[in-house]
Amino acid sequence: MDRRLLSVALSLLLSGPALALDLKSAFETALVYDAELLAAQAARDESVEGVSVARASLLPQINYSYQRNRAETLTHYIDSNAPDSETGRYNSGSSSFSIRQAVFRLPAWYAYKGAQAQAAASEETLRLEGQRAGMRAAANYFEVLSARATLEQSSRHLQVMETWLDFAEKSFKAGRGTRTDIEDARSRRDLAKAKETEARMSLAAAGENFHVVTGLSPDAIDDAAALRLNEEGARLAGPREDWLLRVETTNPELQSLRKQLEAAQLAVSQMRSGHLPTLDLVAAEQRGRSETHTTVGSQYTTDYVGIQLNIPLFAGGGTSAQTSQARARAERVRQTLESTRRKTMAEASRLLLAIDQGIEHVRALRQAVHSSEEATVGEQKGLQAGTRTLVDVLDAERRLADARREHAVAMFALANNRLRFLALSGGVDQESVGAVSGWLATARP
Repeated sequence: MDRRLLSVALSLLLSGPALALDLKSAFETALVYDAELLAAQAARDESVEGVSVARASLLPQINYSYQRNRAETLTHYIDSNAPDSETGRYNSGSSSFSIRQAVFRLPAWYAYKGAQAQAAASEETLRLEGQRAGMRAAANYFEVLSARATLEQSSRHLQVMETWLDFAEKSFKAGRGTRTDIEDARSRRDLAKAKETEARMSLAAAGENFHVVTGLSPDAIDDAAALRLNEEGARLAGPREDWLLRVETTNPELQSLRKQLEAAQLAVSQMRSGHLPTLDLVAAEQRGRSETHTTVGSQYTTDYVGIQLNIPLFAGGGTSAQTSQARARAERVRQTLESTRRKTMAEASRLLLAIDQGIEHVRALRQAVHSSEEATVGEQKGLQAGTRTLVDVLDAERRLADARREHAVAMFALANNRLRFLALSGGVDQESVGAVSGWLATARP
């Protein structure tokens, strides 16, 4: 784990909500806090050690054994009239030192190569989980910002409806309104209050989700005024085809599945090579003393060097069955890879379209906000001139609050879609997240 990331995370975790939190800091903290990412790191380490385990069967195997006994042998002759004999108690023992080196073990070789492919797949899976952890932090970060904007505008809407109700009640007392006007205004006020409560609940849920993936308080998240953001900052530079090709070639999930397919194909070769002979080079030294009743009182030393050939003849059909099983497993991985590739490319195309259309959508909503602001000013001037009523002004302010809320939600969704697309190509890193974080910094109140 990057020591700098760990120090950043610890400082943020210990600082509390007083320290303003930008997107980059939240991303870095998630990389050292997210439990799913830490589990993927442990799985990667397990696979890496699997390479050493598989390689061990190709390296020299050195063994030493020692045995010492206290023995007594009684000999009884069944087909002879000779009397029984007894050796008495004596000490016996033996020791052996051996070295075995594999010369030709194709199954072990394929197992070793397969373990390497599996370790590479785990490395890509770890990269994938890193992208997902970062995206979980970013998505929840934007969700908090969006929920804040929604709550702010819902509160403004409620204030407008409170004023509307107060105006309806005063108009009724002055004889200029009806009870129906009051009930209509009260209904609008109650609906606005319900929406504000819903917005508070959404903000609380978004904050809790953010805390789960980062361990940080959502209260520390920097505010961002969506209207100060330039939507063009979310545009991806370069041709669409180049981005799609990048996704297909660098997507961590696809890369992991390609390595898993390689490992599965090597497993087929490993199982199939179970029919082949194995050849080992063996060297040993054996020592014995009074090991049997016929060698009591004697000791020996035997040194030998040789080869050991093992030829499998018949294993009950197990080798063929294991080969078929491994072949079916490889086919399953192949089809999973193809299915994932299709879904990933479809998602990439959808997100590219969402980004392009999202920019146009945000631009249109920005214009809607501007128009609503102009309309509100016009209604206020009309009220002063006597050509508009307070109800007209309040309705214009309600439309303005709705336009601002929709613009903020669309802007943060656009930023999130940009990062989601980059994640498909494995491009969510400190640099890309830092660029988005800097873009958001331009909108600080």
